[in-house]
Amino acid sequence: MRNQPRSSGGRVVVAACVAVLCAGLLAPLARAATLSLESEAWARRGHPTTLVARDDDAPLPGVDVYVTYAPGSEVSERALLGRTDDAGRVGWTPARGGVVTVEAWRPHEVDPDEGCAERPGDDGELAVRAQLQVRYPSPPGGALAMLTIAGTILLGGLFLSVRYARA
Repeated sequence: MRNQPRSSGGRVVVAACVAVLCAGLLAPLARAATLSLESEAWARRGHPTTLVARDDDAPLPGVDVYVTYAPGSEVSERALLGRTDDAGRVGWTPARGGVVTVEAWRPHEVDPDEGCAERPGDDGELAVRAQLQVRYPSPPGGALAMLTIAGTILLGGLFLSVRYARA
C-alpha cells in the first residue's frame, strides 16, 4: 500500500481553489471607480470643497452624489449634494464633522413607455462609495476644557502620592 502511486487530483483541486481565490481578490481592483476630494487631503466643516467622481481615470458626469453623516449611528443623516458636472465634480460644504459616507449613483434611464426617469424610493445604480473624514475647523472648546481638568486631576494626584510617599 505504501508504494502505490499518488493521484494528482488533489493538486488540481488546490490549484483551482487558489486560482478562484486570486480572481476573487483581484476582481475589485479591475474596476477603479473613485470618489475623492479635488484639492485637499480632508474636508473641514463649514468650508466649501469639491468632490470628484471618476471611473478608470475618466470623469463620471451626471451621477447623483449623496452624503451620509455619521453612517451606521442613530443620528445618521443622508442628504443629496447634487449631480456631477461634465468633469465629474460636485460642490460640497460639510455641515457636520466626523466620518461621512459619500455615494455616487447613476440614475435610471428614461423608459419611453413609463415616461419617468426614476422609480419611487430607488436611487439608481451605485457607481462608487467612499468614506471620508470631515475635520472641525478648530478644536472643540469642551474637549480642551475636559482635557485640562483631567490633566490637572491626574498630575495633582501624582504630586500628592509622591509627597505622602516621602513622609
